[in-house]
Amino acid sequence: MTIRNKLKNHTKHNELMAMVWNKSIEKDPNGYDGILWPVITATAAPVVDSPYEEDVAISIDEVENETELGEPELIVLVDFPNKVSGLDVDASGDEFTGEFEEPIAVKINKIAIPEGSVVMFKVETGANESKPQYYAVQAVRGIGSQAMTNIYYLLPFSGDFDLLSDSILLTN
Repeated sequence: MTIRNKLKNHTKHNELMAMVWNKSIEKDPNGYDGILWPVITATAAPVVDSPYEEDVAISIDEVENETELGEPELIVLVDFPNKVSGLDVDASGDEFTGEFEEPIAVKINKIAIPEGSVVMFKVETGANESKPQYYAVQAVRGIGSQAMTNIYYLLPFSGDFDLLSDSILLTN
């Protein structure tokens, strides 16, 4: 009797599924456009030499402050259902200010975006008004065997805006 390995020949399957995943994001009616500045260099998370899984979080501010970003790329994003996605409203409670209180989870039509990268998208804040929002990729969670694709968790970008291309910042 021969027993097949669990992940045998999954590479081609995962590549195909990743292509389908990206196409589904691009075609999703709830998708929206954004700009990605991929991180080139960043502070690495500390290496933990322990048999136990430990939470080794590093401050996103540390990553943002020691980061070099690449050229901007157009992307498509789709919100990923999160437990609770807190939204800020103005004092009257009527209008969305464009700010998010908690990390937001998104699918992006690009595979393997590293933590520390910057994403910009516009948020509708009122009738015919929108506001650009800048977020840093705080965490990446793989989906599928061998992480064929990812969910990205974003926090507001508080780093150096000089790292971003001025021509992109000035667009409507």
